[in-house]
Amino acid sequence: AGRAGRAEKKGEVLIETHFPDHPILAWLCQHNYHGFVQWALNEREKAGLPPYRAFAIIRAEAKNQAKALDFLHQVSERLLPHSPENPAILGPFPALMTKKLGFFRASLILSWPNKQIRHQSLFTLIPKIEKIKASSLRWHLDLDPIQID
Repeated sequence: AGRAGRAEKKGEVLIETHFPDHPILAWLCQHNYHGFVQWALNEREKAGLPPYRAFAIIRAEAKNQAKALDFLHQVSERLLPHSPENPAILGPFPALMTKKLGFFRASLILSWPNKQIRHQSLFTLIPKIEKIKASSLRWHLDLDPIQID
């Protein structure tokens, strides 16, 4: 739709749906951006999603799937409960694309009430994570992830 029409040339966008009465379509057809944004933000707040929560994902990769999952279990069970700002935890779980380039991948999703609390928590957490004995394992931290996988 973003490429439909140019300058004075009118464009046309066709939308195919199983839900023609959905409020989002009404807002789109009425050019009611404000109504849509208010609805979307309300839904995100109820679901505990950004911008109402601050997310981070710890991802681990290993040649053995159990090693990646075990590393993330250690983070969630040993370190996070003792964190000064205890985050909500989801996982660990295998990534959607479980194996990539010979490495098994797994993720641990964390969320905090805001970014300041997230940063304070991670400041104390990261040095502890680095002390976990995890040979032949790679891990990284993704702040404000675009993808959950």
